[in-house]
Parts: sequence; C-alpha cells; structure tokens
Amino acid sequence: MEALINKDRASWYKRAAHLRQVATDVLQVVDARDQSKLFDVGAKVDEACENCHRQYWYPNEPVQPFTNEPDPKPAK
Repeated sequence: MEALINKDRASWYKRAAHLRQVATDVLQVVDARDQSKLFDVGAKVDEACENCHRQYWYPNEPVQPFTNEPDPKPAK
C-alpha cells in the first residue's frame, strides 16, 4: 500500500482532500439534523472510502461495479 501511495502522492492527497470534504458535508447535515440528506452523504463517504481502498488496499482484485447495495453473495 505504501509503495502505491508513494508512486503518486498527489493522487493520494487528492483522495484525502475529497474524503475530508465529504466528511465536512456529513457534519453539516448532522448539525442541521437533516435526516433526509443523511443517507446521501453517508453513501458519498462510503464511495470515497471504497474507491481509495480499490486503488491502494486491494488493487489487484477485480473491480466490481460500485453500488450501495449489499453483496448478493454473502461471505461464508
């Protein structure tokens, strides 16, 4: 993981900045107690995390389409 980050540190920083922005959006929704937007911003956090994990944590696994639906084949 560290080697992949070191290959393109600028992309890593860009992903981190995006996650920080999405987290800021979550805080604003929570502070506003806006339940209607909470699921949407939560999905954005999940997407930001998963996209980064795909790039750095498990880059050699086949990329599945990103959805917010549970895996249809649960782990055994």
